[in-house]
Amino acid sequence: MLTRALLQSSSSQSTVYFVDVYSSNEGEAEYALEYAALSFSPGKENRPEVYVHTYLKPDVTLNKIRWPDVYSAIGITKERIEKDDKLPSLDDMLSSDYLKNRCIVCFDEGIEPVNAIVNSAGEFQSIKRMWEKTFCSEQANSQKALECTTLDQMCRFVGILDDNAKNTNYTPLLKKLYKMAALWEFLNNCIENPKLKKNLSLGNLQMSLIWPLPDTKKQWFNVECDSFESTTDEMINELFDGTLSDRINWFELGMYANDWEFKRNVAFSSSNLTGVNDLASFIFTRVMNFDIQLWVLCFYALYQHKTEVAKNIALAHGDFSCLNSANKEHFSYFIIDNLDIFLNPSQKKKLISSLVRQSFRARAEKSYEYLDFKKMKRIDEKNRTAQKYYFFKEARDARYIRQNSGQLLFISFDVKGRGKDREVSSDYAVNNIQSFYLQAKNVFSDIWVGSDLKVWLEFITGYSFTDIAAVPKYNDSDELKDIRKLLSEILQKEAYPYLADLYNFLQNCVNLVRQRSLEPVEKTYCFQEISILFKINPPARLGFLKKLLSFS
Repeated sequence: MLTRALLQSSSSQSTVYFVDVYSSNEGEAEYALEYAALSFSPGKENRPEVYVHTYLKPDVTLNKIRWPDVYSAIGITKERIEKDDKLPSLDDMLSSDYLKNRCIVCFDEGIEPVNAIVNSAGEFQSIKRMWEKTFCSEQANSQKALECTTLDQMCRFVGILDDNAKNTNYTPLLKKLYKMAALWEFLNNCIENPKLKKNLSLGNLQMSLIWPLPDTKKQWFNVECDSFESTTDEMINELFDGTLSDRINWFELGMYANDWEFKRNVAFSSSNLTGVNDLASFIFTRVMNFDIQLWVLCFYALYQHKTEVAKNIALAHGDFSCLNSANKEHFSYFIIDNLDIFLNPSQKKKLISSLVRQSFRARAEKSYEYLDFKKMKRIDEKNRTAQKYYFFKEARDARYIRQNSGQLLFISFDVKGRGKDREVSSDYAVNNIQSFYLQAKNVFSDIWVGSDLKVWLEFITGYSFTDIAAVPKYNDSDELKDIRKLLSEILQKEAYPYLADLYNFLQNCVNLVRQRSLEPVEKTYCFQEISILFKINPPARLGFLKKLLSFS
């Protein structure tokens, strides 16, 4: 049924969606193997874009399908379906309902499984019904038109060219939809202007921006380029002005409205990450090579429908600081959310190394800050509703101040007392210093990996830091073992110079304790944002009564 609402909406330049499903047994939904939809805004000087495209897992066993016929029809093999365990079924696609309440155009709404898609549409048109409406008169020409029952027959009748086979990136089903869109545009014009039908008998070709598809280009540009600096504005404009979809190999890549994976499984959200804009800029300009940079911009244009933003980044030679804050943040999160796709293992290692190095360096730049244990504890206890710190005293003459997040802020090691008490205090001081150094040698500890770095490492690796830092178990996956080994190597390498400096400071403190000096000593050090205070206090003077008791 041709609805007046859709005709009105199409003339007002709303988006129309062309949809079809390929089934190896036509009309039988359980044999469906490919689903596709194009989006098109009539009246604008552009061509339809791929909105949804995916191969499907059929609801019948693969051995029931005549694969030679399938390969001849859509160019895929049984192995192509078998190897992709992420493919959705037709029921999955219908449940996702990408075209719900949309204006849909199909060839014949009465054939399964297209009728199931049409049921959730806001409005729909059928090419078959439009054809009948256009050629419903009793004229001889119309009678010949009504004898056309397939898309190819209809297109030949009105002068729309056959496929020249020079575009090899689109699948046959997508090509069918582009051809359908060209016919729909022509029929729509005929319904609005019936005089156009009179020219059909003259054998005129129908000129269209939609069809035929342009020839496939094997390279990004006509000349060899290895950086944005080697491109020209003209080359960039040509790339992003309507040819992006033509450069994608749709036999290999899916499209699910705004993603290329069906219901992507995200282990960790990017919402808790800090410094996203800066890190995204570093990744894009310093980690990715030119080819990957182009792919990122093309994917951003295609899947996020941000062609102008992507083009402006390319024109700025990859510098997206030129964008307004909203676009900069949107593009930054696009990069971060798809790191797993855009970066290979070597690039991920480089990224993790850079993150760790920057984190250690930034924390090492902090200066020593004295924190008064008694005073801060007293203030904190008075404000119990919003305690910022918690405190504890471990062993003898060693005080620790931590944030409520667990991050260590301050340690003090004291040597004090007289006689045997001083010897005991000295032993405790050495033990506490050595204990702290042992903790520092564990590169997975909170001493090294703060909350911000921890969240980034979890996001990039896909594993919780608790699992990474845990004692290895026999049933750990090989991937977890590899990640744990990689992070351990990176953390140890980047921590070494800071750990060596800490060792020298602590060893100097231990040597001073072992000298049994009675002279006052105070040394300070800041290690990875941890302020360390070491004090040797002179023996306190005894009162008169204590002197008598000591003498006796």
